[in-house]
Amino acid sequence: MKNYKTLKILFLALPIFLIITNFCFAADALELKYPTIGGQTITTKTLLPDFVKYIFNLTIAISGLIAFGVLIYAGIKMMLSSGNVGAMTEAKDKITSAFLGLIILLCSWIILSTINPQLTTIELPQIDSSSTMTP
Repeated sequence: MKNYKTLKILFLALPIFLIITNFCFAADALELKYPTIGGQTITTKTLLPDFVKYIFNLTIAISGLIAFGVLIYAGIKMMLSSGNVGAMTEAKDKITSAFLGLIILLCSWIILSTINPQLTTIELPQIDSSSTMTP
């Protein structure tokens, strides 16, 4: 009976502890630091077209990585399932789906490029030659 009392106290104390620590670190969570993608970083003063460009480039990058990972996984699964027809068919379906996803991704890029070419243009940041180290 004593163990149940300890478990009740633990289950009551744990959420309270988590809530208190969450409030302590809330000040750090207010400042979001977005990664730089395509030479562009999102700030609080970013306009809507730049935000759309950032989200689009982020989506393209993540989707491409996912499709690449699925292709590798399905290829390995296909190689390892030499005798199992069901597993080989499933691997072929995954490969087909990955290529179909890449085609849809490419078509979305073409459509957005047709609407506004500035949204799909990735500009690389300029390198300051005076700040580079010379031997």
